Amino acid sequence: MAIPARLLGQAATASISGAVTDSSGAAVPGASIEIRNTNTGAIPTVVTDGQGRYSVPDLGIGNYEVRASQTGFRTTIRSGLALSVGIAPIVDIQLPLGRRLKPSLCPRKQVETPNAAISSLVNQTQMRELPLNGRNFEQLILLARGVSTYPAGGSSALTSVANAYSIAGARPEGYANMLDGED
Repeated sequence: MAIPARLLGQAATASISGAVTDSSGAAVPGASIEIRNTNTGAIPTVVTDGQGRYSVPDLGIGNYEVRASQTGFRTTIRSGLALSVGIAPIVDIQLPLGRRLKPSLCPRKQVETPNAAISSLVNQTQMRELPLNGRNFEQLILLARGVSTYPAGGSSALTSVANAYSIAGARPEGYANMLDGED
């Protein structure tokens, strides 16, 4: 008897990565990076590698700030990072020379380039306040970018008794509704 392996197709976390440089653009190896969740106060800490790069995977969704510090440099804080499911922004930080006691705030818009995934998060307000036809939670998928629906019981061979959805142009058979890990 074959036992099927559990496949996890959806991520429930996010990550942050980037590089730390000095004002001339040279890498700053050994810099301390703190990723603080402003909602929970959790602070994972990493150290940049020999090329000044860092990566912090498996972060819960929420609001974050990144603090970079190194002896001989001023501490720099990048705040206002809102992470949702599947997001992987690159947060590059430039450390100016000087004392590390006084932090300087440098908020910037983040561009996510290493990840081609499309992700969407439906928040509690949307779930509670949107009028759903018959209170069908499946209709919340239509809030995500790139989702279209095929009507139930249509003449197409792609539809069945229930509504089918096409996500980012994929065939409707290419997704599954999972609740607590069960189809």
